[in-house]
Amino acid sequence: MSYLTLPDSGDQYVLRIYNNGKNSRKVAFEHAIMNQLPVDGFPFSLPQAVRSVESGSTHELLSSGDECCVFRLIPGVLPKLTCVEEIGVASGLLNTALAQVTIQEEPQIPPYYKLFEVHHAMNRELFYDTIRSEAFDAARADVTRLVGHITAMEDTIEELLRLDLPTQLIHGDLHYDNVLVLDGAVTGLLDFEYATYDWRAMELAVCLSKYAGEANPLPYFDLFMSGYAQHGVLSESEMELIPKLIVLRILSNVVFFVGRTITGEDSSASLTSRAALYSARVEWIYTNEQTIVDMIKAKMLKV
Repeated sequence: MSYLTLPDSGDQYVLRIYNNGKNSRKVAFEHAIMNQLPVDGFPFSLPQAVRSVESGSTHELLSSGDECCVFRLIPGVLPKLTCVEEIGVASGLLNTALAQVTIQEEPQIPPYYKLFEVHHAMNRELFYDTIRSEAFDAARADVTRLVGHITAMEDTIEELLRLDLPTQLIHGDLHYDNVLVLDGAVTGLLDFEYATYDWRAMELAVCLSKYAGEANPLPYFDLFMSGYAQHGVLSESEMELIPKLIVLRILSNVVFFVGRTITGEDSSASLTSRAALYSARVEWIYTNEQTIVDMIKAKMLKV
């Protein structure tokens, strides 16, 4: 990304050139969502792309085959572990608003329950063949545990599909690295590149999954849920499934990095360096599953 400042007005912008395999349809879907969400409908900003004077489009195709666009700069910094409740409020607001958005374009990102489609080069057989290769021996014990969890998750997904859970547009990658804050308030929610139609409850699971990697996640879960419950909508049965959906999000990362290893986008170290962390997150979620469900219900059923 490059930053631009207009000399006369001082207005600031961000130039983005997409690095997504020259997938113009993916960019079109992302921009269609952002163009439908109300610019003034939230107490924070969303990415607002400037329209081309010539075409009127919010994104343009370069001669390289890559798409580009210019966004208005949103002030703020990454929150890391601050403003947790405020991020929860913003996330609940966005998820509820996205339920009202309908897009004609076809999503280019699969829902999380299509676990082996998370990377374009991946399928089920190729995943299991590749991850058992010597390329991942540097973290074999943790990788083996993760493979076991993925095998079990296949059965869980089949069970969840039979429940006919509410489906809608979700941001798909909403966590604190895609949030900007300033003076204790959320100023922007960023990066709709992974938006798609998925289970409504998956959005909350993605939000919480990042905090699950901290040394003591429960206080962050509690703060986030205090905020999310103010505007987010979930049935009680969806609340009971959130821990399993958090695990699904974590395991999708495992499949994704195996895909990037196959295509040469990354080395196997992209997974082996994270395998212990992912394994520990999954174990923590399952160990604390009922505590997490009780916390979510206490927050959301009280509102």
